[in-house]
Parts: sequence; structure tokens; C-alpha cells
Amino acid sequence: MEGYPEEAVQRVKSSDDVSLVLGVIGAITGVSSLLIHCYTAFEKRPRIRATIQKLEHDTVGGKANFWIELEMVNLGDRRININDLDVSLRTMGKSYRPVRLYFKGYSFDQTKKTRWIEPHEATQAEADFSGNLDGRTPRRIRCIITLHHTYGTEKLRATSSPRLSKQPTVTI
Repeated sequence: MEGYPEEAVQRVKSSDDVSLVLGVIGAITGVSSLLIHCYTAFEKRPRIRATIQKLEHDTVGGKANFWIELEMVNLGDRRININDLDVSLRTMGKSYRPVRLYFKGYSFDQTKKTRWIEPHEATQAEADFSGNLDGRTPRRIRCIITLHHTYGTEKLRATSSPRLSKQPTVTI
């Protein structure tokens, strides 16, 4: 730097070094805070585990009725709202989507129609579906149960078995 006093040139060079050091520190802290944020978001993500306790059906005159009982466990740190439950099935080469008659959870607030599952808690629910099936119905029906919740959907595959008739027993 011609024409400038040597002292001023040294000050500019030292301030460039300080700027470089501060820039490197800023880049390191920015990247590390981004990584920490991504890790905590991954750890606190909503996670639900659903297990089918019972899946039964019966058919009367080409109409199939399905009864489902399932347990849902919220494994995450956020509460999850269960929005809906669907069933789809394929039998005899045709696809069907029975209509949900009701969906009730044992810990759901039935007056407000909310279906919240608090973090690290479990609840059980039951649902009934009904739909027309064409032709003969096989003894076992493969079903896909779709659980819609706040953060996405969970698909469960299960095989429905015939419902055992509940005939009253007569004691003589």
C-alpha cells in the first residue's frame, strides 16, 4: 500500500485477520446450531405405534361388516390428534372401501369429538365399518387399515377373521 503510513497498513492487516477469525467462528457456530436443531427436531418428532387387537367380519347377503379394535401409543414428545380411520380391502379380484359407521376411543372426549393422545400415553379405540361385497366372501379377508393423524398417516396390514357368533348359552 503505497503512500500510506506503515502503522495504518498494519492496522488494516490486523483488522482483516480479526474479521477472518470472526467469520470462521460464525460459520462454525451457525453450522453446529443447525445440526443441533435438526437433531432435536428428529428426536421430538411425533411417532405413533398402532397395533390391531381385533379385526373381525361377518357377511349377510353380500354386505360385510367389520369390527376393529386397536391400541395406539404416542412414542413422541408431542400430542397427536387422531383424525380418521379407513379400511380398504381386496377380495375376489375387486377392491372395496367399506364405510365407517363409528370410531370411538376409550380416552377420547366424545363431547368435543377430539381424539388426542398425549405424549408417551396409550389409548384403545374401536371402529365399525360396513360395505357391499360382490359375490362370495372368503373366510379370511386381507385389509389395509389407514390411521390418519396430525402429522401424517400410518398403514397397518391385517387379515380379518370371521366373527364368532355370540349365541347365548342356555343352562338346563
